[in-house]
Amino acid sequence: KTKGVILWTSIYGNILVGPTAVDQTSRTDASVDQHSYNNLVSTALKRFPALKASASCGMYGGLRPATEFRDYQIYRREPYPWVTVGGIRSTGLTASSGIAEYVMGLTNSALGNTTGSNGCGLFDPSLSSIQEDYRTRGNETVQLFGMHIHCPCLGWVCSCLQ
Repeated sequence: KTKGVILWTSIYGNILVGPTAVDQTSRTDASVDQHSYNNLVSTALKRFPALKASASCGMYGGLRPATEFRDYQIYRREPYPWVTVGGIRSTGLTASSGIAEYVMGLTNSALGNTTGSNGCGLFDPSLSSIQEDYRTRGNETVQLFGMHIHCPCLGWVCSCLQ
C-alpha cells in the first residue's frame, strides 16, 4: 500500500526513495520492515535500472506525524531560537516551499538575521563545515549559533558521503 513513491536527490547527492504508507497502531515503532524496504527497492529499480549497481547506504523509518489538531503546528516559543514544525501531513509536500519560507522567517527573527526574506546567510557555516564539525566532535553534536545541537541523523548522512 502506498500513496505514491518518489525518487529524489538529497543536497548531499544521495538518491532517496519513498515514502510508504504502512498503517499501524503504534505511536512509537518507527522500524523499517523488510517487505516495505523490498517494495521501495523494486520500485526504484523499475524506474531507474541503473541503480542496480548502487549500494544502499541506509534506511530511515519514521512515523507520519499527527496531532489532535487539524492544522500544521508551526511555532517558535520565546526565548528559544528553534522552531517546532509538526503535524505535517501528505499535503506538506505541496506546501513545503511555503512552510520553509515561513520557518525561515521565524528563524531569522529569532536569530536577529536581517539579511532579507530569502534567508541568505542563515546557513553560515556551510553545510560541508557542519559535516566536518560533526565528524570531528564524534558525539553526534554540532555547534550552530553558539549552541551545541544533538543531531543523530547527520551521522547517517555523513556515513553515506564517505
